[in-house]
Amino acid sequence: MVEGLVDIIIVNWNSGSLLKECICSALPSTHSNYRIHIIDNNSEDGSSYNLPTDPRITVHSMQENLGFGNACNAALKFCNGQYILLLNPDTLIKNHTIQKAVQFAENNTGCIVYGCAQEDEFGKLQKFTVGRFPNLITFCNDILGLSYLNPRLFKNGFLCTDWEYSKSDYVQHVMGSFYLIKASWIHAHGFFDDRYFVYLEDIDLSHRILQSGGKIFYDRDNLICHKQGGISKKVKAKRLFYSLHAKHEFIKKHFSWPAFIVADSIMIVPGFFARIIHAILVEKSYRILMESIKGYGLFYKHLFIKKIL
Repeated sequence: MVEGLVDIIIVNWNSGSLLKECICSALPSTHSNYRIHIIDNNSEDGSSYNLPTDPRITVHSMQENLGFGNACNAALKFCNGQYILLLNPDTLIKNHTIQKAVQFAENNTGCIVYGCAQEDEFGKLQKFTVGRFPNLITFCNDILGLSYLNPRLFKNGFLCTDWEYSKSDYVQHVMGSFYLIKASWIHAHGFFDDRYFVYLEDIDLSHRILQSGGKIFYDRDNLICHKQGGISKKVKAKRLFYSLHAKHEFIKKHFSWPAFIVADSIMIVPGFFARIIHAILVEKSYRILMESIKGYGLFYKHLFIKKIL
């Protein structure tokens, strides 16, 4: 393990010009001891080509789309740094971002993960980059759309939308779009759970870190830009399917068996009808209605035809 070295992992799938913009924002970093590993998930848009020429940048092309967590697992064999930084291709960092993150991690030995505050491309602070672990009630609040309709009355399960984002503090989870983790913890405990294709694999990892006695820090004073959504905005039905599947895997792993049965049953039936009602009465969108039906259709196929349960 090379002391002070940061291995930056960027998982790319048809990110277009966002990938190049992200890399260009990282290259002038005042923490010069880093390498960038681009794990290309069989992109078709040529986004992993025409990148800046720099010996610190390496593109690793996959033969299929591995998803996020498994792509990061594949990247691990190329990393030998003291720190691993997960960075989304739809982010832009500043010259001092990595240096401040590493300095904090070095000065706080109990801190395993460090995350930044994030703003969108219009300069608005994103108030969902800190997460929490759901219980049965808050999970069902999300599935039934109650936390969307009245977030004050019905607490969100995974996102800390009610948290004070103007302060820096230790938290349960920081978004995986900027996730600096000490490599020593990974080598001792493992990296991502391969049951997740995309979504919730990072909060699952955070859950394991806290269970091991580690800490996770959110730094309000270190700000990056995150163009939330990226390529997933273009694949609505599949995005819903991946979200449902990730939730299914998360509660199966972390809930008690009775709580899992209740939560999964609510997600499978009432959750579907809640989305249909939302599409018709709130969104008033035929497109969203059809994407919801298609997304749930893919989820049902996996549950009942491929026997995931």
